[in-house]
Amino acid sequence: MRGMSLRRFGLLFALIIQIFLKRAFGLLVRILNEIFDATIVWGFPFLSFWGFLITWLAFSGLKVSDFIDEGRWVLDDSFHARFPDLCFRLDRIAISPVADSLVWAHSRDGQVSWWRDVWCHFIPSSRSALTWRQLLNRLPIEDHFCKVGFHLASRCNISGVNSESSDHLFLRCPLAAALWEAVFSAFQRCISVNSWSSFFSQAMSVSFSDHVLVLWKTSIHAVVWSVWLARNQWIFKSKAIEFISALSLVWHAVSDANRLEIGCMRNCVDDLLILRRFDLRGRLARAPFIRSVIWSPQAPGWIKVNIDGAALSSLVVKGCRSVFHNCRAFVKCGFAVPLGQVFAFEAELLAVSTAINLAWQNGWPRIWLENDSSYMVHLLASRSEQVPWRIRQAWQRCIYQISKMEFQDSHIFREGNQVADALSKHALRMAVDSWWTNTPSFCSLLVGNDCMGRESFRFS
Repeated sequence: MRGMSLRRFGLLFALIIQIFLKRAFGLLVRILNEIFDATIVWGFPFLSFWGFLITWLAFSGLKVSDFIDEGRWVLDDSFHARFPDLCFRLDRIAISPVADSLVWAHSRDGQVSWWRDVWCHFIPSSRSALTWRQLLNRLPIEDHFCKVGFHLASRCNISGVNSESSDHLFLRCPLAAALWEAVFSAFQRCISVNSWSSFFSQAMSVSFSDHVLVLWKTSIHAVVWSVWLARNQWIFKSKAIEFISALSLVWHAVSDANRLEIGCMRNCVDDLLILRRFDLRGRLARAPFIRSVIWSPQAPGWIKVNIDGAALSSLVVKGCRSVFHNCRAFVKCGFAVPLGQVFAFEAELLAVSTAINLAWQNGWPRIWLENDSSYMVHLLASRSEQVPWRIRQAWQRCIYQISKMEFQDSHIFREGNQVADALSKHALRMAVDSWWTNTPSFCSLLVGNDCMGRESFRFS
């Protein structure tokens, strides 16, 4: 009897699950048909759903560029017959030869620039989140409730006069206006308060030193937080926050940000006066350390190789180059090779492997290699093969070749590697490899400076 009851329970459970899945699947199908504007055939939407599914499977893995050829849409007749409205809309879209890219629709240049001003490590995340919600119009303000259908009389809970909109609450409310006036007076700046979006963009584009800029951004976020706190205190606790109390919250936030010791002030009277108004001590920038850098040739019988890599950004067109000097500092040969799209350290690796292979083919047994990459010096000193797989074969060949010759490597600052640096910048403008057996004309002056032992200076 117990086995029969367990069997009946299992059958009943399976039946319930089947009914639930059937109803859930039917609901999902109806939702998909509503989304894709399909017609219900015979009172049941399976036909249109399977048509959508087959269409999706047919075009899965394809891109929009696969349907464009020479600036025109390439669509077959079956696609036109099945989706005439879509084809009509596609014909009205102008095809640009420029590659597509992600843009921020709410900015002129398409770049998201305000997030660095909202999310700062010296501002508490709760205040940054409040400013971010205000920028997106996502704060629970009474005007927003009225727009979504709530029937209430919008009224500013601080002033009790105007309606509670975001622009009024954070810009034109008497408490907010007094706080902004105090902040502008302390920092000797004046910004128009037409709308919140324009006000915030203008406030974050004000030029200050690194030290004062931290205090300025902190005060902007602190004013927003103080006004919102005063509004909530009145609504939920029926307590009014006076102007002096709200302003003290702003100044305390500025003092807390100053304790993080971020940035330095300029050596000017304006920064000194601003810091004195907050009773804060300024942090002066330390004097730069000046180091003399002199390129020197090697002993007789040795050839010095200076390599360098150039880039326009982190992952765009790169070039590697190398220049060979004899013991009298004369240029023996040199090359510059454009590499296309590679990372910066990959360009350095390819420059080293190409230079060593060239020395190997010419039978030069004594090589002293100099470059301005500490990472490359470490790899050569340890004979490490932990390099990207795309250039691992060339690097293993390089390690084998330097093991069969007298090889030394050392680090040199960029100021002492100016000839290779000039060749690298030249490689960025080339489309093919270049080879020189004497001094190139565009770097003859730099080679002359190296021959005379003229010093350069590095500031750090």
